[in-house]
Amino acid sequence: MNLPVIRPPVTVAICTRERSAELADCLAALARQTDPPDEVLVVDNAARTGATREVARQYRCSYASEPRPGVRFARNRALVVARGDVVAFIDDDCRPEPGWLEAVRRQFIRPDVGCCTGPLLALELETPAQRLMETRGGFNRGFVARRFTRDSHRHLWPNFPVQCWMFGSGGNMAFRRKALLKAGGFAVDLPWGEDLDAFFRVLIHGHALVYAPAARVHHRHVRELPALRQRLYRWGWAYSAFLARVAWEQPEYRARALRELAGYLRWHWQARCWPALRGRADFPTDLAFIEFAGALAGLPGYLHQRLRPGRM
Repeated sequence: MNLPVIRPPVTVAICTRERSAELADCLAALARQTDPPDEVLVVDNAARTGATREVARQYRCSYASEPRPGVRFARNRALVVARGDVVAFIDDDCRPEPGWLEAVRRQFIRPDVGCCTGPLLALELETPAQRLMETRGGFNRGFVARRFTRDSHRHLWPNFPVQCWMFGSGGNMAFRRKALLKAGGFAVDLPWGEDLDAFFRVLIHGHALVYAPAARVHHRHVRELPALRQRLYRWGWAYSAFLARVAWEQPEYRARALRELAGYLRWHWQARCWPALRGRADFPTDLAFIEFAGALAGLPGYLHQRLRPGRM
C-alpha cells in the first residue's frame, strides 16, 4: 500500500527595510516559481515610510511589521506569524530560480528534516567589489547534495557541528517552523550570524539539515568597496561571536567551539593576512585585515551584547 506524500505548506518570508525596488524585483521572481508558495510574507523592519507595505499590497502578500531594527528580530516575527509549516527565508536582494521552492519543499517531505539550504550564486559581477566578494568565496557551498545530522560528520571534522559556515547562508534557508521555534528561534544577542546559530541549534536538537543544489538563489552582492568592507568585517565578527555563543551556552560543544575559533583565526592569518603583507595575495590587504579585525572583535563583542542591560 502506497501512502500519500504529504506536501508541507510553505511560507516564503522576506525581511526588508526601506528597499521597495529590490523587494518588488524579488517578489516578481517569486511569482515565476514552478511550485508557488502557500504564502508570501513581507516583514517590514523598523519602517520609516509606507513604501514596503504598498509593495506588499501590490503583490498581494501577507504583511507584518517589526519595530525593532535588526534582521534577527524580523526573522523571529516571521516565525511567529507565518501560516506555513515550513518557513523559507530569502533576502530582498535575492532572486530565486523558478525551481527553487519546488526543490526546498521536496526536502521537507521527510519528517526528520528541520532545515534546508541551497546555493547562493552571484546575480551579477559588474563592479570590483562584487568580483572581490566572489574571490573571497562568495556564499555558494557547491553543487553536491549533502545531509547533516548532529553526529554524521564528526569523523571528517573534529569540530563538527559547530563548523556552520559549511551549511549555507541566511539568504537561502528554510526551516520547519515548529523545529526552530522549539530550538529558541533566531538568537537576539547576535546582531549578525543568527543564521549560523539557527543551523547549529536545529542540528543539536536532533533534526537533519540538508543542502539541496537544486534550490538555487541568485544574490546581488554589494556594489561598492565601502559596503564590502563593512560586509567582511561583519562576516568575521559573526563567526567569532557565534562560536563564543556556543562556548557560553553549550558546555558539551565548548571545546569544539574554541578550537574552531582558534583554527579560523589561524587560517585567516595564514591564508589571507600574511600573503597580503608579502604582496602575494589575490585579495587586497585592507580587505584581508578588516575581516580579521572583525573576527578578533567578535568574542568581546558578543560578551558585550550578552551582558549589556536590556539586550532582549
